[in-house]
Amino acid sequence: MLIEARDRPPVLLCGHTPPYNPRLFEQSGFIPARGDNLAYEITPRLDSPQVLRLHKLAEHLRQRGRIQIRAGDLEHWDLEIERIHVLLNRALAHLPGFIPWHLDALQTSMEPFRQIVDPELILFAEYDGQTVGWFPGIPNLNEAFVHANGLRFPWNYATLWWHLRKTPKCLAIKSVLVLPEYWSTGVAILLFDEMAQRAAAKGYQWLDLSSPLQITPIPLHSLTGWVPGYTNVIACTVDHFQPVMSKCETRCNLLLPLSHRLNHTRCVCLDHACQVMDPPSG
Repeated sequence: MLIEARDRPPVLLCGHTPPYNPRLFEQSGFIPARGDNLAYEITPRLDSPQVLRLHKLAEHLRQRGRIQIRAGDLEHWDLEIERIHVLLNRALAHLPGFIPWHLDALQTSMEPFRQIVDPELILFAEYDGQTVGWFPGIPNLNEAFVHANGLRFPWNYATLWWHLRKTPKCLAIKSVLVLPEYWSTGVAILLFDEMAQRAAAKGYQWLDLSSPLQITPIPLHSLTGWVPGYTNVIACTVDHFQPVMSKCETRCNLLLPLSHRLNHTRCVCLDHACQVMDPPSG
């Protein structure tokens, strides 16, 4: 449910409801099931001091050679889903009330995105050959859907096809997963740096990043010198970072449409990368 900020259409996987909905549900006796979600706009500027500093740290990690960032392998889709399944259940296990994913449910949730993702923006992190992180970027196809008139008439499909040919302005990022034992190894630094470089090279103008309010990890601003305005923000890979789009709340656990299947209450596990060190032995 959208609580505030309606200055633009919703990004893919974000809710968008009338402004009277929160009051209507609260008057009917519903109470929040958990904390609000916040959606942020990130405008990448590769020449900004913050991004340059992040890139310098990432280069240092690359020289050490233990962490590798690779693109998703759509040719081995089932194997990639199995890796994501392990990451989801281990990286999110610390969240209050977390319910582990079943593999078949995850496969069903991911299948609608198989034909639309750019594998170069589905990033996996490997530490000494082991998959330890996942950072997916999804094109904001809502920028095309908004012109399709709900596909009510045959010619709407032609309109949708035409707009789908264009690169969206926004890249939607809904999940950051890192295994807990690698939270302090700099994996997040490489993931954010790699995503910033790739998204900028592909012409994306801004990134949508969402995170649950109740998660308050050690912020990455200690690495970049950027001071965030919200305690749940850990990424400062950009020089312009402000809340926009949606302050969403699952007030009554309403079911979302098919296109929103990944927007469950389990979307983000943020990397506590506040320093660069090797993971503890054993």
